[in-house]
Amino acid sequence: MLTDVSAGAEVSCYFALKEYKLNPTDKKTNVKGLLRYRRAVPKPAYFVLQNLCAVINGRVRPVKPGGATFTITWAGGLFGAKGSKVHQMALTDGRNSFLAYWVPWPAQEWTVPATATIEQGRWKSPVLVDLLNGGVYQIGKTPDGKYALPITDYPLVITERSSVKPLASSADTPPEECRTAPEKAW
Repeated sequence: MLTDVSAGAEVSCYFALKEYKLNPTDKKTNVKGLLRYRRAVPKPAYFVLQNLCAVINGRVRPVKPGGATFTITWAGGLFGAKGSKVHQMALTDGRNSFLAYWVPWPAQEWTVPATATIEQGRWKSPVLVDLLNGGVYQIGKTPDGKYALPITDYPLVITERSSVKPLASSADTPPEECRTAPEKAW
């Protein structure tokens, strides 16, 4: 969906809402759906898409990235991560700016978030939106005035507090695995 928005698409479509079998007698299930095959129970990706749609809900459009400079302060489980490897996508709804960022990483690997700093952006009261758990978090500052942020292998979004409501679950403290990072980013 972020790719669709960045390309200026007016509509984004998710192909398989529910896992399916091409034939009811098949032993294998196509597991790419957001809901489980038999009882339509939501899978974790269902909630991620829900959170993403709450932030990127048709009101945003891409803008030329301002080129935020990320400085990795602790690589965590993203071994060899460098600020230049952080992917960014800048969006706006006309009033507020949104910056999605992440480091691409092999999906089969479990990682511990890295930590980084970026220069202050255009935000007056920035928050970090974690699309995986729906959390909306305050962003801490380092002594030199930079924003302290986690870096993950999935997109996180920085925006104004006024532009988001709490999503699936919300707290003003990060998940435990991020709070134990050496520099206590966030």
